[in-house]
Amino acid sequence: MATPFYRLVRGIFRLALPIWLRIDSEGLERLPACGPFLLCPNHLSILDPPLLAALVPRPITFLAAGYLFEIPVLGTILRWAGVLPLGGAVQSRRSLAEATRVLEAGGAVALFPEGGVRPALSERLEKGAGFLAVRTGSPLYPVLIRGTDRILPTGRYLPRRGDVRVVVGEPLPGGDGASSREVVEELAAALQNLAR
Repeated sequence: MATPFYRLVRGIFRLALPIWLRIDSEGLERLPACGPFLLCPNHLSILDPPLLAALVPRPITFLAAGYLFEIPVLGTILRWAGVLPLGGAVQSRRSLAEATRVLEAGGAVALFPEGGVRPALSERLEKGAGFLAVRTGSPLYPVLIRGTDRILPTGRYLPRRGDVRVVVGEPLPGGDGASSREVVEELAAALQNLAR
């Protein structure tokens, strides 16, 4: 599950992020203390994964865009932290298979269903979350993040100070007989409801 490096980096985030951010969170208590689940947040900034790693008490296996692993230093950090790359059919199949194993072993997986950083919440989501939910029966938790785009916008590498809000919604069942497409549509609606 979580690598020692992930635990080290998460500890650094927990100490460092409050220096820049005033974090307001709601619904973290909904996340189960044990058993599998999928965390499905919107994606405003590259700050979102460190923020979630710092806030969620359990270790998380993240899925991220494959091109990030080609960036010197960053790619090494992601691999050491146990992040799984998505991009290209073969690579994505391997990572989804590994994420399936994590969930089947009772772990937590996070993926950004919009497929990348988006300035506004998208109504069309990628299918990965639905696939994993249906395959493993794991519940999905929609997560709305606000403010990270102002603190660390695209193209900027040093964060500004500011306010961030993270809201964890009610879980959506993953193994209730719905198709992966139906699960993704329900997830999209849940994220839109949180945004309202």
